[in-house]
Amino acid sequence: MDIFFCKINKNQSNLISRRILTKRAIQRLKKTTHPKKKLHIMYSDLLIQYVLFTKQRMKYPLSITYNMRGKPLLSKGFFNISNCNEWVMCTYSDNAAVGADIEEYKRCNHELAQFFFTQEELKHLLTLSQREQINFFTDAWTFKESYVKCKGISLFDIKNNINSPLVRNYFIKDETEIEGELFHYVRGVIENYSWCLLSGKNITNYNIKLVCYSQIIETLTNIHRGNYAEHLHD
Repeated sequence: MDIFFCKINKNQSNLISRRILTKRAIQRLKKTTHPKKKLHIMYSDLLIQYVLFTKQRMKYPLSITYNMRGKPLLSKGFFNISNCNEWVMCTYSDNAAVGADIEEYKRCNHELAQFFFTQEELKHLLTLSQREQINFFTDAWTFKESYVKCKGISLFDIKNNINSPLVRNYFIKDETEIEGELFHYVRGVIENYSWCLLSGKNITNYNIKLVCYSQIIETLTNIHRGNYAEHLHD
């Protein structure tokens, strides 16, 4: 499995050509005026295109469908995307559904914890220092998000029901049983962010790849130029 990370550069957002964005991304951009949301839409779209070309040589237009919860579906292979503030994360697997999430270590939202966490998680949370509460809350949240995104369901479907791991086992492949199913996961940190990758199949190995904006743009620009050349030749 591969985990791709790309850091958002606000100063470069105006340089992104609509020509290399997918129709879905362009339609989503029309529905929001929020600058941060626009950045997330554009960078997520570019990273997805980059990953699918790198792993499958898939070119625009991308053959992706989405279920009613927004889970992306491919005819072969699996991917999942997540973003938070200045980071975008995309995971890819050839043979197993995956879920991914990235969140900033910012604060412990006790109201959300009371609403979504299990009694065991809440009990553990209260034993921790303020800094440890932030860490545990964020790590638990990324785990839960990764699980529901892997399953293609909603957080409300697991409200007060699914325990996240209580230990901070970063960059170590681990497994846990959820409702009779065995799930494999890896958690990690990048700068001040928590991330999690989860799958229903064993994660035999995983590769972390940091991709810069210029690398993505160069790759996609070359792809699109190639497509135009082929079209003109025909």
